[in-house]
Amino acid sequence: MLVVLVVAGYALYRHGRAEPLNFKSETVSRGDLTQTVTATGTLNPVTSVQVGCQVSGTIQTNYVDFNSQVKAGQLISQIDPRLYQAQVAQAEADLANATANLELQQVQTTRSAELYTNHLVSASDYDTAVATLHQAEAMVKIKQALLDNVGLFSEQMREMGCLDQPFPFASEHSRVMFFTDERRAPEAVAHDATRCEVVLMSGLPGTGKDHHIREHLDGWEVISLDEMREEMDVDPADGQGEVINAAREQARELLRKGRSFVWNATNLSRQLRTEVINLIAAYKARVRIVYLEVPSDVLADQNRRRSARVPEAVIERLLDRWEVPDLTEAHEVECVVRP
Repeated sequence: MLVVLVVAGYALYRHGRAEPLNFKSETVSRGDLTQTVTATGTLNPVTSVQVGCQVSGTIQTNYVDFNSQVKAGQLISQIDPRLYQAQVAQAEADLANATANLELQQVQTTRSAELYTNHLVSASDYDTAVATLHQAEAMVKIKQALLDNVGLFSEQMREMGCLDQPFPFASEHSRVMFFTDERRAPEAVAHDATRCEVVLMSGLPGTGKDHHIREHLDGWEVISLDEMREEMDVDPADGQGEVINAAREQARELLRKGRSFVWNATNLSRQLRTEVINLIAAYKARVRIVYLEVPSDVLADQNRRRSARVPEAVIERLLDRWEVPDLTEAHEVECVVRP
């Protein structure tokens, strides 16, 4: 009992001598909480914009690079104008040559008239000189008209706002309809009633179309002409009519239901692409062309490693029909070119 009292007394003694607690106060305020997440993966753009031009040519100057910030109306590239400047210079030279020839014919006709008056040349020679003069006058008018057409074209393109940049169509669908129907005015706004989208693959065998579909179009329904050939036991070097007809019928079934899909074939020529695009457009579907291109050595190597290798003779025939797609064919054209 005595021990318990001693311990209790000691505890009370220590508690009485404990140092006071110190507190720090702060004013309540708002601030940002930062949370950092580290991950690996592929970045995809929220919005993709296709950049093109109404005229073709070689890019002379690029004013921006990858990841550059740009704004509406900013000049990003310039086409080499020397080809078109050369055409103007040629037209001017042709006009000058025709003018010089006219002046010569005028002198000769005047001389021929004097000789004819003095009965020194025949009427036939004089008539020939006069006819040659009229031809020279007509040629000057023709060359002047050609030169004027160049100037008028430039002025028209400047007025339409597409001399040094693409024409500002109201929408992608308006652009497609303009190039589909030559009767439409470029400024006309087309009603977009598309219900689904079809991705049209384009590229030689061995450019990696199947790989691109797996990487970027995962989950899409695919109509593959290669797979149909294997199922129907049709050699790539033989006639493809039966395979194409089967693929078209499968496409119609999906289009009737308004379901998006991938049409996986070479589609190298504009004529072949147009036939498929016309079918797609008839069912009110949006068209996106994905064009792939690789160096020749990579193409040969990847073709050799294909399960269904395409004979070189077939590839040579495809090369003869090779035409790179452009924005006059579809709502969107995506070019994937490996250097």
